Amino acid sequence: MKSQKQSNSYLKDLLNSDISSDTSLELLLSDKKLNDEDLQSLSSILEKCNNLLSLNLELSYNNIGKSGVLNLVQGLEKCIQLLSLELWVECKVDDQDSQNMYSFLAKYTNLQTIKLYLESNKMDAWESVSILGSGLYKCIRLYTLKLYFFYGLTKSQKDKLIAKIYKMKRLVKKQFYL
Repeated sequence: MKSQKQSNSYLKDLLNSDISSDTSLELLLSDKKLNDEDLQSLSSILEKCNNLLSLNLELSYNNIGKSGVLNLVQGLEKCIQLLSLELWVECKVDDQDSQNMYSFLAKYTNLQTIKLYLESNKMDAWESVSILGSGLYKCIRLYTLKLYFFYGLTKSQKDKLIAKIYKMKRLVKKQFYL
């Protein structure tokens, strides 16, 4: 329970701080017992970050569900100037929620670097991967992509995803852990 209070306190402190002019933000919130309500607070924090160019957001090993994912996406959508995104997420969502989570990437046409560490256990992996691939393809300035994808993909599905990403000619650095 102590880590729950500490993470809630940390989010509360961030909410009360002036981070609107920050260009880089690192939020290491893995294994803090965060829930959907906490993600609402996090969304409010991200909405303040109008000048954010770089975001490292670690949310693995928390209790994030459907409304938490929607809150996270709403906050991330406000960070339209991002050039670099590192996102660690493990959540318990279904296909529709994962589609919402990945579709926001299509709005980041300026992103140059994306590192995604994604894990879930309640969805059709291929449907989610297809949506992720479509979102990444719209990131027209993407230069570096690191993808750590811990879903139950078949070899054929992995090959299709890799082929889709390799069609993105502008990518110079590519790493996949599927």
